[in-house]
Amino acid sequence: MTKYWRSLDEFNNPAEFKQNEIKLELDAKRATMKKASGSSRRDFLKTFGFSVATAAVVASCKRPVNKAIPYLVKPEEVTPGMANYYASSYFEANEYCSVLVKVRDGRPIKIEGNDLSSISQKGTSARVQASVLDLYDDARFKTPQKKGKATNWEEVDSYITKKLEQLNNDNKKVVLLTSTIISPTTKKVIGSFQEKFPNVEWVQYDSVSASGMLQANQQSFGAALIPDYRFERAKVIASFGADFLGTWLSSTEYTKGYAAGRKVLDKGDEMSRHYQFESGMTLTGSNADVRVPIKPSEEKTILKALYYQLMQAKGFVTIAAPGSPVDIKGLADDLLANEGKSMVISGSNDVTIHLIVNAINNLLGNYSSTILLDRPLHTHQAIDADFEKLISELKNKEVAGLLCWGVNPVYNHPNGEEIENLISGTELSVSFSDRKDETTAASYWVCPAPHYLEAWNDAEPKKEFSAWCNLPSQNFSIADRYRKHC
Repeated sequence: MTKYWRSLDEFNNPAEFKQNEIKLELDAKRATMKKASGSSRRDFLKTFGFSVATAAVVASCKRPVNKAIPYLVKPEEVTPGMANYYASSYFEANEYCSVLVKVRDGRPIKIEGNDLSSISQKGTSARVQASVLDLYDDARFKTPQKKGKATNWEEVDSYITKKLEQLNNDNKKVVLLTSTIISPTTKKVIGSFQEKFPNVEWVQYDSVSASGMLQANQQSFGAALIPDYRFERAKVIASFGADFLGTWLSSTEYTKGYAAGRKVLDKGDEMSRHYQFESGMTLTGSNADVRVPIKPSEEKTILKALYYQLMQAKGFVTIAAPGSPVDIKGLADDLLANEGKSMVISGSNDVTIHLIVNAINNLLGNYSSTILLDRPLHTHQAIDADFEKLISELKNKEVAGLLCWGVNPVYNHPNGEEIENLISGTELSVSFSDRKDETTAASYWVCPAPHYLEAWNDAEPKKEFSAWCNLPSQNFSIADRYRKHC
């Protein structure tokens, strides 16, 4: 075997060369570590010595004594350290979920879905799961506000009550602006408020509106409603921009129904087929069997072409169908093969588009099968025209007072800056909110609103479906003041 040497030193004295090589390697590593850390061994010993001295000083200090005071009369349902579960309801930003609230020592700590609910069916969303964090947010209002400064409830009550009476006597209009209200009790309270102050008008405003669908259904069925979509019954689903697995209407409920229709449990079962036409990738589109990217401006044209193709196939028209920018023949054939077992939906807010969708579903016989009208969804009730009318009245100085409850139009409306100036120009501007936002900043008075986990309420997310909003939190401070003064 041939042997090679790297130098004459290694040839003459291999053992000494090996030791020198190891020493050079260690010195290089130490230099690299010292350069990276920026400190020497001496610096480390200094720091270590200071840390030991500090620990000794801290250890010599007396820690404060925290005593755990037991209940004098312990509530029957409370065992310290053991969690209780309360059924409640979440409704915010047009999203409803029936929930179970895990409570330990009077404090909600976790949200889970309620498996007894026929709507959410133990499902929740990320927003529902995170809602418990808002309860402990230090940014929440702790006192009422007057022009951005803390004040007391006595001053707020006195001024607002007198101002409302004055505006009522002067026959000046006051508007109560809220998001969609699904609580029958809250609606009754608003009705009583309007009886006492006949000059008050109630307007609902949703930042993510379903006004187009409501108005189209008013024309088609004589009622401004949102149908009950039963995805588990549909064999063919055609969605045009409706992200029903993500954010569209009652997505938690629809996810359960969609999943049920996609399961194959027995030998003869078939999965539902899902066509998704959309301009941007969504959670729903990523789960579709056929996803077709389209421009938003093409949606109406495609639906018209689909409607005419279906009419031609059924022999109702003989004229040529209008052209479509995408191929829809496969979808049309699939829908015709599954009449009464299909569903066509749209996420648009255009009235005309929803009228076409209604006509297609009616042609296919989907109503009373996969789409029910006798159990409408109540989570979206606002009509855009009502809010636009309010803006016009504010411009014309026809509204003297504006009470905003749970809405932030200054932030989420396209004309937010204009609305901010209009709110500031009213004689009475009050915002009911749990934290500072753009609308509270524009309002003269701000009244803290309670979190849903510290307030009693009820809910009717669907017709003939009632739910309770219990009070799992024992933090009664804001909730009691709200019930007493607002």
